[in-house]
Amino acid sequence: MQRFLVFLATALYLAACAPQPEPQSVEPALPDPAVSYEAGIAASEEGDFAAAADRFSEAAQLGHPQAQVRLAQLYESGKGVARSDAEAARLYQLAAEQGHPVAQDRLGDFYSRGQSVPEDDTLAAQYWEAAANQGLADAQAKLGYVYEQGLGVPFSFESAAAWYGKAAAQGHGAATYNLARLTYNGQGVDPDRAQAIRLYEKAAQAGQADAQFTMGLFYAEGGYGISQSWPAAVAWWREAAGNGHLEAQYLVGNAYHDGDGVTKSHDEAMVWWTRAAKAGYAPAMMKLGEHFADSEVVKRDLVRAYLWYDTAVVTFVRDDRRSEAALKRDAVAARMSGAQRQQAAQLAETWKALF
Repeated sequence: MQRFLVFLATALYLAACAPQPEPQSVEPALPDPAVSYEAGIAASEEGDFAAAADRFSEAAQLGHPQAQVRLAQLYESGKGVARSDAEAARLYQLAAEQGHPVAQDRLGDFYSRGQSVPEDDTLAAQYWEAAANQGLADAQAKLGYVYEQGLGVPFSFESAAAWYGKAAAQGHGAATYNLARLTYNGQGVDPDRAQAIRLYEKAAQAGQADAQFTMGLFYAEGGYGISQSWPAAVAWWREAAGNGHLEAQYLVGNAYHDGDGVTKSHDEAMVWWTRAAKAGYAPAMMKLGEHFADSEVVKRDLVRAYLWYDTAVVTFVRDDRRSEAALKRDAVAARMSGAQRQQAAQLAETWKALF
């Protein structure tokens, strides 16, 4: 027994003296980028953009392209993070290099505008083409435009029409309108007025304001298979006006003034002209100037007439229209009393600041 105890003690001593293995360091487990991305989506849907940014950032750092795009969009909007176009561009670049079409499209936008990157039409077109080749309709429409204008690519109506056609086939309103315009004029495609009108109507029904305005013109004039109809013309102009089309707002005002397709109403005419004028449409300013100066159905107000004419002077681009507005403004000024001139002078700078 004594020998056994000596043996056991010796064995324990030798074991204690033996070199011990180095403790293995345990690397912290990396988050699953897909899980972080989904958590970011959930936080976004709940309106917690700071938490969304944290989760998207985790996934983005691990190369998740959708997360990089989502995080870039937060940096563009300033939701949950400090707004930074430079950081958005960096993230879009990372996702674009992985072939993400939305990132390619947005990066094209950045290069087109010189937004935190050097302005470069050639690079913009290249990124849009990469996204367009993946079927992104917005990029196809932009690529059609740059071919039509020769921006960063060789000018080509044929290529423009082809790319507009691809986007139009996906229901892209602006591309459908542009394809209609080229088809109407026979640019890049065979001229076909009837097909052009069908395309204009398709774009108009998709809510494209320029197409709605154009359909109004077709119905106002008639022809090419369309029966002249003032009610239809005004209906389309009202649609365009509701989508912010200033000339459409102006023409709706004209329709109410003349009673074309609607019940004649000078009050409604003034409402529509004022709406267009306040948005910066100079012909509507001229109409308001004329009515405040001389109309029999609107209370005469020479100060307002002067101010609208004066605003038109600085709003018109064409020199002949500016001169016309200046002559009418000066004619009104000659009819004003000293007090009215003083009032107009006091209001003029504040009035112009609105535009």
